[in-house]
Amino acid sequence: MKTARLKPVVQRRARLEQRYPAWRTLTIAQLQDRATLEHPERPLILTGGRSMTYREVQEESRKIASGLIAAGAKAGDHIALLMANFPEFILVKLAIARAACTCVPVNYLLHGEALGYVLAQSDSRFVVTMDGWNGLDYLADLDALAPSLPGLEARFLLQTGQGSAQTCETLADLAARATPASDAELARREAAADGNAISDIIYTSGTTGRPKGAMLTHDMVL
Repeated sequence: MKTARLKPVVQRRARLEQRYPAWRTLTIAQLQDRATLEHPERPLILTGGRSMTYREVQEESRKIASGLIAAGAKAGDHIALLMANFPEFILVKLAIARAACTCVPVNYLLHGEALGYVLAQSDSRFVVTMDGWNGLDYLADLDALAPSLPGLEARFLLQTGQGSAQTCETLADLAARATPASDAELARREAAADGNAISDIIYTSGTTGRPKGAMLTHDMVL
């Protein structure tokens, strides 16, 4: 079986310039929609036991986005994402963009005071989190931090089976919150999406001081 060889860089660059003669400012969700139009059934997510096409990712991320809106997420709200390398990270990241909110990806090795600082300093209103991972119990941490995080209104859970056994809304529960009204609002926000809006607030490690949040637009990410 022959191994496919990449064409020379010059040819690939020329092909890209021919296909995209001018840079277009998009959100990350708009770029995913654009790719979905071209390759709806091509795999976008491939893991050892799971595969999702561009179309499936688009559909699932829209369900979660509509659920976020039904839960009260307003355009511009900051939503923290505390998750390791799971397929759901991609779904939630796109959902946050579709809902016209800002994602705050949190280093999943953070816990205790360090975790609380990022959640508070970023003004995160919701957090989508694993229950636990590699010995860290995020739900227990969030319970302990709750008095110092009055602005954190809700948490939504990806179950890994490694954290506290608590009753908490899952991502499936969040998607199930969607209503015709939230679907209509999602469509309105997607139509008005701006690639120059803030996509992410990425925090530095804080090695020599408090972590600092760098604000990145969708256009900067792309």
